[in-house]
Amino acid sequence: MEHGYEAGRGGVTLSSGGCRLGDVLATQVLSGRPTRRADYALESRAWTTITDGLTSAPETVGQRLVDLAQGLTGAHAAGLSIEDKVGDEPVFRWAATTGELSDFLGETIPRYDSPCGSVLEARSPLLMREPVRYFPYIKQWGKPVHEVLVAPFFEDGNPVGTLWVVSFSETKLFDAEDLRQLQSLSTLAGVMVQTSTTMRTLKVERERKERLLDDQENALKTMTALFDQAPGLMAILKGPSHRFEIANRAYHDFVGQRDIIGKPALEALPELTSQGYRELLDTVFQTGQPYVRRAAPIQLQRVPGEPPVDLYRDIVYQPIQGHDGTTLGIFVQGHDVTDRERALKALEEADVRKDAFLATLAHELRNPLGPIRVASHLLGRSVPESQQPMVAIIERQSAMLATLVNQLMDIASIRSGKITLVRGWTSVQDILAGAMEVVRPLLDARRHMFGVEMPEKPLPLFADPVRLTQVLSNLLTNAAKYTPDEGSITVAVTETPDEIAMSVRDSGIGIDAAMLPRVFDMFSQSAQSLNRAEGGLGIGLALVRQLVELHGGRVVAYSAGVGEGSQFTIHLPKTHDERL
Repeated sequence: MEHGYEAGRGGVTLSSGGCRLGDVLATQVLSGRPTRRADYALESRAWTTITDGLTSAPETVGQRLVDLAQGLTGAHAAGLSIEDKVGDEPVFRWAATTGELSDFLGETIPRYDSPCGSVLEARSPLLMREPVRYFPYIKQWGKPVHEVLVAPFFEDGNPVGTLWVVSFSETKLFDAEDLRQLQSLSTLAGVMVQTSTTMRTLKVERERKERLLDDQENALKTMTALFDQAPGLMAILKGPSHRFEIANRAYHDFVGQRDIIGKPALEALPELTSQGYRELLDTVFQTGQPYVRRAAPIQLQRVPGEPPVDLYRDIVYQPIQGHDGTTLGIFVQGHDVTDRERALKALEEADVRKDAFLATLAHELRNPLGPIRVASHLLGRSVPESQQPMVAIIERQSAMLATLVNQLMDIASIRSGKITLVRGWTSVQDILAGAMEVVRPLLDARRHMFGVEMPEKPLPLFADPVRLTQVLSNLLTNAAKYTPDEGSITVAVTETPDEIAMSVRDSGIGIDAAMLPRVFDMFSQSAQSLNRAEGGLGIGLALVRQLVELHGGRVVAYSAGVGEGSQFTIHLPKTHDERL
């Protein structure tokens, strides 16, 4: 069949369009999307359904998995794909499907034409948006796929298949909770599917050879072995004493290879008693409500005779319930995130050291600046007129350096909590007048057309007039720097019952869309501003945001794009006072 593309190792190469896999990957957006609340009661019933299927109808486990994946995530379709071969060609066989793709049950798709192939190579879940741009084979489904979320499962540490869910419209966007649900199911998918296959084979052998006892023992060993190979932390605690019935290799590694099986949790790991785990496990067992926490701290004595070490894990304690709703035990699932948390703490410490360095640098630069500026001023009185331009350069550049040093000191003071606002009653008109005194020479030098749009009545503010003047003058200076000669700059002031908004609009170089979310970050500048002599270090807007936030307000940047000008709007809350 002709598809207009070529299949090959590493993925599909389009014959036109040149789409890359990275163009359809969207996994990183999951953490930023609104996440629905987890329905742990439904999830608990789902686990019971899978457990029942293993013992009563193992041949239905694959279908139960995809039905649960669709139900728990709200997807339009779900499926279980297992790696296989047709002749010498690697393929994925759809072992189970549900929803709007259920008609494709049992069919195959070439490995490198399927998103599942990329997921097995990545060995981690992936979210793809409009995957047909990279995998044209998907057109054969006859439906416009908007998103597909795919998670791998493993056997003997090797990825052998995937569990996936599909959305056919923007009415369903997958979120972090969908990812958690799919990962939970896919973690056991390899165990469950292989176990169901093993149990089905053993059932035939049992009927044929009448070796029921041996077959059950073999099935248990197979399931235990597969359970042991799961990459996440997994254990089952039974009864009110929370006795370890089974724990996988990753869990044993996490607790230091201790002898825990058959022992109550707090006897096997006694250091947990003082950390509140008795109350935590009892609460989960007695209430039947799961416990979920990310980066949960825990202290474990991993080496005998040595002190406990601080570790972190993402953890879920999920009650295991019988048919009558009685809690039988607790399923423990999690991931060791110690390295990640230590890295985050190291970044935080580095950020503190950076702030201290900036503060020290600013103080060290300020000390020689004062004498330099005084000397240049005195020098201007005594040198011949022919040398006055050189003195002017010294004064102008030392003034720019003084501004930079002051901004660095303000940033350091704000971040360390040492800056204090001196609030008093002022007005927007006074703030604007003070800012114009600072920026008027620059506006005049560039022949900018300057306009003001504001109500005629005074607009009172209870604020620090010096700091707000600094904020507005920074925005006006930025506008003047990045607006060509004879361009336009406008200050517009509006009010609502709850706030006053001051906007600075210009007809300057604009801001690229990719830069807008970072424009207020420290040392952040767009490429076009870096190419200008006035570019600076990118700390002015960072200072603006922090000073505005100290006033309880916010500042927003907008630009239609490069060359389309910019607008920065300060929103300040009103202080209602009957004396006004």
